[in-house]
Amino acid sequence: MVGPTPTGMPMLSVVIPAYNEESRLPRTIGEVSRHLAAVGLAYELLVVDDGSTDATSRVVKDASAEIQPFGCW
Repeated sequence: MVGPTPTGMPMLSVVIPAYNEESRLPRTIGEVSRHLAAVGLAYELLVVDDGSTDATSRVVKDASAEIQPFGCW
């Protein structure tokens, strides 16, 4: 099951800390998302951008439009 459980809460929260990771994040997000979907756990994927000066924030926002459930802080 991907997404919330019957209680509305994920079984697993994956937090990816990011600082100037625009070149690495697309692959990381894709691989983590594909793996979790294949396993079938209810999950949420959270990327925490710690003040990046590159395009990390844009990469995360673009990914969040394609992958659910997803959060960016």
